[in-house]
Amino acid sequence: MTSEPSFDSRFSDSEAIRLPPEQRADVLRLQMLTVGMAVGVLVMYAAVLFLQEGDIPGDAGLLSGIGMAVVVFVWFSHLFVPGLIRRYQLEQLRAEDFQDIPESGWFTQLFPVYQAGHLTGCALLEGGAMLNLVLCFVAPAKTNLAAGVVLAGLLLLKFPTTGRISDWMRQTREQLEMKFR
Repeated sequence: MTSEPSFDSRFSDSEAIRLPPEQRADVLRLQMLTVGMAVGVLVMYAAVLFLQEGDIPGDAGLLSGIGMAVVVFVWFSHLFVPGLIRRYQLEQLRAEDFQDIPESGWFTQLFPVYQAGHLTGCALLEGGAMLNLVLCFVAPAKTNLAAGVVLAGLLLLKFPTTGRISDWMRQTREQLEMKFR
């Protein structure tokens, strides 16, 4: 009879992480949301290309510049805002929330925090891509088209793998354990 690896060993080893079915379902749901956001943006861009009959001029002046400014703002925001949200949520936790917590309870406590930050970052990227889509539809410009595709690509790069989630949880758990000692 083999014993199931402990929560710690599953979440510190990125190679073969075996989550219980309910936790796997949570991760899969987050993965589907991430891909759905990116695919939704790309489908809308395909629709704009179809409606514009593939004829997108090079530059639209001011609107193109606004689109690029939005891309820069959104890119920087997606790097910092999710961390701020996670930090705020973690500060709301009390030591009592983690006393006598079973190993599997760490996932239950920390996954919503990870999920909120991840979805916020994805929403920022999706919003920037959609704004560039609107600008591309109103005043077609290749820069706005490229900006939206790049932001959709960044969305896909944020794909929440089990390894990424477990690494974040391991680091966060270590920080919380030090904080509550």
